[in-house]
Amino acid sequence: MLDVVREVCPPFSPEQVVTDFAALLTRYRVRRVVGDRYAGEWPREQFRKHGLSYDVAERPKSDLYRDLLPGLTSGTLELLDHPRLIAQLCGLERRTARGGRDSIDHAPGGHDDLANAVAGALLAAVRAPTGPLMTFF
Repeated sequence: MLDVVREVCPPFSPEQVVTDFAALLTRYRVRRVVGDRYAGEWPREQFRKHGLSYDVAERPKSDLYRDLLPGLTSGTLELLDHPRLIAQLCGLERRTARGGRDSIDHAPGGHDDLANAVAGALLAAVRAPTGPLMTFF
């Protein structure tokens, strides 16, 4: 179940964002977050300060987007009525590289942070036997 989606747009203080998100996550009894490698060790350190573990996502976002689609089209997974989330998902593009490998990403100049986080969270919820106590960034 997807219950909450948060996005912070610049300008912002990264430390304050982590503090605010940690408070929200604590209210949901979330103890573990999953995110990308962006900013190196910094996010892991910041979330650790709030008693949360930060794991690096094992799968690329292209895989998340590809695997999310069947759940959305079958009605197994439902999205929140969040205009920016919907716009980001609708703005995703599939491209084929010279080697034949497909990738799914936002258009040039586009954004997909919400879409990426939601895809990761929903797919983790589907795979977890009792539901995950985690979120994706």
